[in-house]
Amino acid sequence: MIEVKGLYKEFRDKGNIVKALKNINITIEKGDIFGIIGLSGAGKSTLVRCINRLEEPTKGKVLIKGQDVMDLNASQLRELRKKIGMIFQHFNLLNSRSVAENISYPLEISKVPKEEREKRIDELLKLVELEDKKNSYPSQLSGGQKQRVGIARALANHPDVLLCDEATSALDPKTTQSILKLLKKINEKLGLTIVIITHEMEVIKQICNKVAVMENGEIVESGMVSKVFAHPKNEITKNFVKNIGHDIPEELFKELGFKKLVRLNFEGSGASNPILSKMIKKYDIDANILFGGIDHLQNNLVGNLIVELKGKEEEIEKAICFLKENEVECEVISL
Repeated sequence: MIEVKGLYKEFRDKGNIVKALKNINITIEKGDIFGIIGLSGAGKSTLVRCINRLEEPTKGKVLIKGQDVMDLNASQLRELRKKIGMIFQHFNLLNSRSVAENISYPLEISKVPKEEREKRIDELLKLVELEDKKNSYPSQLSGGQKQRVGIARALANHPDVLLCDEATSALDPKTTQSILKLLKKINEKLGLTIVIITHEMEVIKQICNKVAVMENGEIVESGMVSKVFAHPKNEITKNFVKNIGHDIPEELFKELGFKKLVRLNFEGSGASNPILSKMIKKYDIDANILFGGIDHLQNNLVGNLIVELKGKEEEIEKAICFLKENEVECEVISL
């Protein structure tokens, strides 16, 4: 659906060259809810704006359905953008227009007949559950309602792709949940491909099936959300994922007198398999679970535990090998 190949973006700032994107390569399949996560300044918003050429890439390719958007002239690009909806952090609604008129705006630009516009507006208001707000103005809406209007407007021209640039960052947690639920419904009902830009791992966990992690203009890690969450490799990913025990001060472990600590990451059936019980029965050791939890991510279980292992060193080593043989990722924590 969307392929980004060898993408670079450079800006000039007071005579200096700023490399905002460096050799970006990602593939987004039709029907994906693809998350792009990174801290402020990582380049994620620049990347999403390059996908629809609101920013002109310095070098590289962006292919949508096999068509390189860099090859399109102005007229062809306008037609392409009709099929790429976009929603924003601060809604970008027209305050002088009612809810219906805001949704109608892209249809007017596309010169859709009035009767057709009215029908589409009603369809979209029903989809985003705002039928009773048709004649209201943005100043009369809550933040969540404004974002629902923004989503409806982005869907007006029956797009194939929906780009969401920090779409929930200005919302409270409860409203964020409702917007994510709506986006999931749209993805399933319309078969829409959704790209979500965010700095919140909770958003990725709740809605995305795939994720790319950005830092300093580069993709440092990518893949299925369950895989990345269970087995983060890069330090920035670990910080986002917040592996259980990752931020616990070393001094606390020493103060409590722990000896051999192991971080366990596992997913799928491994999360419900009594592997620790089997390990204890098989080897002459004790296992003390200090911290841990199991998350449910996109129909997959992912677990993270910090375990203290007690016993003879050779038995502990055998136990760790046993865990690895059973597809549990083990990392000995050095104190």
